[in-house]
Amino acid sequence: MDAEGRAARAIVEVESSQYYLSMKIQVIYINQNTEFFVNIDMPEGASVQQVIKRSGLLEQQPEFSLDKNEVGIFGELVSLETVLHEGDRVEVYRPLTMDPMEARRLRSKA
Repeated sequence: MDAEGRAARAIVEVESSQYYLSMKIQVIYINQNTEFFVNIDMPEGASVQQVIKRSGLLEQQPEFSLDKNEVGIFGELVSLETVLHEGDRVEVYRPLTMDPMEARRLRSKA
């Protein structure tokens, strides 16, 4: 960190041998059996979809689909095309297994 508390930016090499300022991004996905958490460096201007693909989530969690799951940044829903910023946390949400209202009713009867 620098004197003002900002995270230091690194320069990374991308496949085309061009160099870009990088940003640190977290990707998180949790289901009943697994926690997926990874920190990765991405070039500035990267989208949510690009970061998810590079994170390895699609290979490690076959039940996950970019078409079916919603995504967010710090708890706010965003589209896959959303451009990320330094320090963002991409959260991948799993589909609900039960309607929240029904779950509350069942808990209150127990």
